[in-house]
Amino acid sequence: MTDSAQKLSQTLHRGLDILEAVAAGCASPAQIAERLSLSRSTTYRLAALLAERGHLNAGGHGYKLGPRMFALGASAARAVDLPRLAQPILEGLTRDTGDAANLGVRDGDEVIYVAQSPGTRRLVVRHGVGARNRLRQTAMGQALMLDSDDEAGETPEWTAVMRQARTRGLGFHRDEFGDAIVCIAAPVRDAAGAIVAAISLSTIPQYLDDERLERLRGQVREAGQALSRRIGGE
Repeated sequence: MTDSAQKLSQTLHRGLDILEAVAAGCASPAQIAERLSLSRSTTYRLAALLAERGHLNAGGHGYKLGPRMFALGASAARAVDLPRLAQPILEGLTRDTGDAANLGVRDGDEVIYVAQSPGTRRLVVRHGVGARNRLRQTAMGQALMLDSDDEAGETPEWTAVMRQARTRGLGFHRDEFGDAIVCIAAPVRDAAGAIVAAISLSTIPQYLDDERLERLRGQVREAGQALSRRIGGE
């Protein structure tokens, strides 16, 4: 290997190491540099390049994975046939609750529903496979955005919603108008810890009280963790 090729290979490896370090929770350049035994100048330079390409986001608290990583994660999820792996888990969630269960992935500012298990109740909530919704209008969108703490340009209402979602580790949306739907969603993480999809459960208020809501949160969280384990996550 020539000197130039060796240097290029080393740079590529370091860039990938930085992405994995950020996915593992290292946010500041100092933390990344310490974890990888890199100089701070090298860390700043490579992280800035990754941010320029959309693989990282630079925020007030350091770096987070950027939109290009979410897009790559969604592509990887489809490549391993995530809907097929998720289907038994969705069906088990419906069997245990009677409510509709869904799997969604992020596509820019939207969520795409890629798998579903219809509810078995007299009144059911349906999201057709292939349907889209805006991230900021759904519990699934909240779950998909749990690791994004860039609040620049966000409304105070959405910032409060996301802070509560991060505290719970779950997305939650109650539509008090329109269709009066209640949704709970949990993230699905890959082996690197990145969120690549989300599982949601949709029900209506007449089937819900505080005790059942708390029970459903636990069941949805367990479903998200089960699918994460199936793709090598935790």
